[in-house]
Amino acid sequence: MKRKAQDTIVKVFLSITFALAATAVAQSTNNAFKQAVTEYQQHSTSENAAKVIKLALGMKPAPAIPEEAERFIARGQAAVESAKEPADFKAAAAEFEKAVLSAPWVANAYYNLGLVQDKAGDYAGAIRNLNLYLLAAPNADDTRAVKSLIYKIEFKQEKAAKDVRVKEAAAAQEARRPKTDEELIRSLNGARYVGNHVQDRLAGEWDNALEIRGNQMISSVISNGEFKESFNGTMPEKSRTPLNGREFNHWMGVGTISEDGATITLRMVNPSNKLVVETYRRIR
Repeated sequence: MKRKAQDTIVKVFLSITFALAATAVAQSTNNAFKQAVTEYQQHSTSENAAKVIKLALGMKPAPAIPEEAERFIARGQAAVESAKEPADFKAAAAEFEKAVLSAPWVANAYYNLGLVQDKAGDYAGAIRNLNLYLLAAPNADDTRAVKSLIYKIEFKQEKAAKDVRVKEAAAAQEARRPKTDEELIRSLNGARYVGNHVQDRLAGEWDNALEIRGNQMISSVISNGEFKESFNGTMPEKSRTPLNGREFNHWMGVGTISEDGATITLRMVNPSNKLVVETYRRIR
């Protein structure tokens, strides 16, 4: 009889011990889970998301889905229903992102986010979140279908990156191509140049200045006192010269615009019958 009583006491003690141990483990896991969620909400990296998901998968029962996350998922689905353009899918993605932030262990939030990011052209984000969906739903019936979708998105991502490289190369080649005279002059509309700085004992300090307006070159003389104001506002006009190309004739001689439009060189003969060369540098 005593033996039975002792066995009963031992069993009860062990049961209590195991129950206490299980409670301690559960409490420890719950604390780790809450900490992981906080870390994800502060730094939303794939690594932090995976940490939350793995902890959630080990919890019995599974963590409840917050009402806030349900709300954002519903809002995202509403946005998808009316979406027609990539920008509309970006708006839907913003709602699903909030759902993921609220509950970074919910598989459905990652799945929906990945789908709309694909539609919005955010291929890297789509791949990331669909992989997190697979991690959060290891026994999902659509695992093979989602993996296939990821492979397709990877192809689209590579193609989009290649298209960008092709466009950049074409743009760089176009930038290296010498502009025609007409293209150059058109690109210089509004450009202003400053030339020789002269100090005259009677006239004071002044600068020769030029401005391209359409296919006309405006010549001006700007005194030191009005220089700053004039080059930010309307430049006074002294004479106009038609520009038919990089090489042009002006009232005192001939001029040349450099290939990059950075300078204008004027060549003329002064009253003493000497060749004078003036170079104007672009200042805006």
